[in-house]
Amino acid sequence: TLLVLQPGKPLRHEAQYVVAVRRLRSQATGDIITPAPGFQKFLDGKGDALRQRVYDEKIFPTVEALGWKKEEVQVAWDFWTGSFRGGAGRTVHMITDALARLEGGDNDPSF
Repeated sequence: TLLVLQPGKPLRHEAQYVVAVRRLRSQATGDIITPAPGFQKFLDGKGDALRQRVYDEKIFPTVEALGWKKEEVQVAWDFWTGSFRGGAGRTVHMITDALARLEGGDNDPSF
């Protein structure tokens, strides 16, 4: 099964986000899809110790603050977005640098 998620609006730079999914149903049977065994370990509090801490301190509290029950979540994770400088900032620098070099007059391209 493939699930593609896209944000409805641009994400902020250098920000942490939590993504959670619930109520997914099988197309074939209409039954609620059960969490994968690896994720079920986090729901049961038996995941990898370092990652379990992130679930217990950030991911599950965020989900519960939305009014969701932890037990109904089928999969969840968190991620950080990159900085402007690390992404689009490099492109802006290249364009600015190229324009500055062309404006000098000595570096006009010849075709």
